[in-house]
Amino acid sequence: MGAGSRQATLDIAPDACEARAPTPGDPPLTPQSIALKVQIVAMMVAVGLQLRPADLLLALRRPFRLLGMVAVNLVVFPALVWALMMWVGAPPGLAAGVLLCAAAPGGPTGPLFTRLAGGDLGFATAAMVVLGFLGLVTAPATVSLMLGSSGGEGLLGPMFTTLAVYQIAPLTAAMLVRRAAPDLARRLAVPAARLANLCLVAVILGLLVARGEALLSVGFGLQAALVGALLPWLAPVALAADAGGTLRAAGIVTAVRNLSIALLLSHSFFADPQTDVGILVWGFWMMVLPAALALWRRRRRADRHTAGPADGG
Repeated sequence: MGAGSRQATLDIAPDACEARAPTPGDPPLTPQSIALKVQIVAMMVAVGLQLRPADLLLALRRPFRLLGMVAVNLVVFPALVWALMMWVGAPPGLAAGVLLCAAAPGGPTGPLFTRLAGGDLGFATAAMVVLGFLGLVTAPATVSLMLGSSGGEGLLGPMFTTLAVYQIAPLTAAMLVRRAAPDLARRLAVPAARLANLCLVAVILGLLVARGEALLSVGFGLQAALVGALLPWLAPVALAADAGGTLRAAGIVTAVRNLSIALLLSHSFFADPQTDVGILVWGFWMMVLPAALALWRRRRRADRHTAGPADGG
């Protein structure tokens, strides 16, 4: 890639910031945004109803693994995605959207996909929470570094509010319910998970209807770069025996970024509509690839459990 492509990518953010007056944390409510918020809350409730506080504390007692996750998610992953965007010469708006996703770790669907894949749910949830909190501070700085923008310090309050309201509060409440009333938690976990799944389907369908034409217009090079950025982290789901499920959890949580934070940044500070398209393209592959691998892993486990007694008989 030539220097001109690089300069175009690095110069998008200042123009976008000047073109739109920032209104952090106050994007317009739409059916799609409501479904997204319900989906996140239901997902956190479903995870919390199945997660014991002891599981979370056990994961936090493995500081070196968490430190490795922090280094990968806050440094290695954004740098890799930035290099890929530079290499393929992605259009400035699309590149900005993808880089916003790369800068926002701790996506709430990480524990859900980890559970489906039979990974370490406690570690996945602990990593999501830690990365989510750190992302409040690092995301504006990472965006500023990668895109050459400024003014990200004004996002700290809105991002913290988003994380607290839609992730931490429902997760904590659900864990308290599980501790106080385990039988009730078991009865509520399945409906909560189903609601989360239905809302997720609604969100994806809404994105396809609203931006389907724009998504189809994205070039093969960018699509291939996004798949290439995700597959190495998802490889443990398909390849590793991973007795404790920690590698699966780490890979899935790293691949799944926080689209809510990315969309907040985009809606508040970026005027180019292609920035949202970049986020949607990332979100499509971020949902499809982990979900497909996690469901495949789950089916393999079910097949083994079914074949076990027969083999023994």
